Amino acid sequence: MTNWFKVVRADRDLILKKCGNSAPSVMMVWLAFCDFANRNQASVITVGIVQVSRAAGISHRTTERIIPRLQKLGLLTVKKNVQGGCWTPSTYTLPTFIPPVPTPGPSRHNDGTPPGPMAEPSRRIGGTYSKTLNTKTPDKKGRSTVKRGF
Repeated sequence: MTNWFKVVRADRDLILKKCGNSAPSVMMVWLAFCDFANRNQASVITVGIVQVSRAAGISHRTTERIIPRLQKLGLLTVKKNVQGGCWTPSTYTLPTFIPPVPTPGPSRHNDGTPPGPMAEPSRRIGGTYSKTLNTKTPDKKGRSTVKRGF
């Protein structure tokens, strides 16, 4: 299991655009839900508001106010759960859930062999890419100097 999760830039941009001054709090609640989804490796999670507010680092009441905003933005759906006449933690669905991506290991070719040495560095010259030019030229006294073309 990895210990990080992806957040879609479009979701972040939507929160920043639509939530004004409360965007930081909305973002923290959204990230808390993403974190719970990542831990459970599922887009449907059942979690209490107290847990979400602690993970987001904001108050219980603020979290309660933000959840409907996330619903309105289309980033979250909520199913209230009642058991024996008592409210239990709600079930939340993150429709834009992206499964955790494992940390990449060493790069390998298709046949399993490690990659070769790095290619010669390139420099951008006049709108095109070209290899670094190293040329030896004699100076006025006949000494050889290296001229680098960048």
